[in-house]
Amino acid sequence: MDQAVQYDPNVMLIKCLGVFLPFWSEGPQLRIRIAAPSHVWSDGTNLYWPFWNFRDRRMLPTEVNFTSLEKFAALADAPPEKILQFASKWGVLGICRPHGLPHSAGPGCIPRLVGRAEDGSLIEISEDDPYDYLYVFETELISEWRRYARQFRSILNVVGALNAGRLGDKSDWAVIMDGYRTSRDHVDPDFDNPARPDFDESDARYIICERIGDYVKIAHFRYELGFEKRRFRISLHGDDFYRLFAALSLLLMSAAGSADAFVTCSACGNPYRPPRTPNPNRRNYCSDDCRKDGNALAAREYRRRQRRLHQ
Repeated sequence: MDQAVQYDPNVMLIKCLGVFLPFWSEGPQLRIRIAAPSHVWSDGTNLYWPFWNFRDRRMLPTEVNFTSLEKFAALADAPPEKILQFASKWGVLGICRPHGLPHSAGPGCIPRLVGRAEDGSLIEISEDDPYDYLYVFETELISEWRRYARQFRSILNVVGALNAGRLGDKSDWAVIMDGYRTSRDHVDPDFDNPARPDFDESDARYIICERIGDYVKIAHFRYELGFEKRRFRISLHGDDFYRLFAALSLLLMSAAGSADAFVTCSACGNPYRPPRTPNPNRRNYCSDDCRKDGNALAAREYRRRQRRLHQ
């Protein structure tokens, strides 16, 4: 196992990024410049943004950082309004309908196209005839956003657990292994199994590296280092809207290469970046609201224990 991890190219890439990425940023914060659609809207099931009519298809520069990664992971169970709010600020994923993969995964992976008919309704069209409509939009399923957010959240939770000397929760491993198995032609059910008795930290880190490596492969990001005024910037190449997934994948790698980048909130279960290293023997919270919920839960547990002692 150690030898396989040592020579795996994805593992080596993550190790290299863990060493060099902090020097590309200002302090511990990594910032990546991408472009996002100027307008995104939702019907509760899908996200939409302009495809045709050049006046509407404008790209606005935006900057993705660890805060973006934290908020994306929190979308795992979020309502459509929260996902729309995120996409309006940081861009879209460009998920294709047939494969459920981002646009960067290959030439055949493009978001579904819909055209606005004369009665105002939206009808699905092929990529060969978008010019027959005055307004054409690209669209992706909100459920796909939740699926990728669940994967990112579980990976970050397990990475935080491993850095604290634990293997992570079974629920997070169930999500990770679901994506791990579907992305491979063959998986050894006996070896690639976090539930086996001899599954250890080395096995866990290997699977995490492999899973992040899957995102690296389909993201196909090409980035360059530049500077503006007195600060370095990383920019992703490309003239379309679909660089958000690549940026999030790069941030995910950087988080995995950092010793204490993310921890798991004791209340909501989402990963977050604490201002300082928390005490592993105490509860920690990502927000004041979660702290209130956590304190209320701790008080109820305390009263329950006291009642048992006096019975």
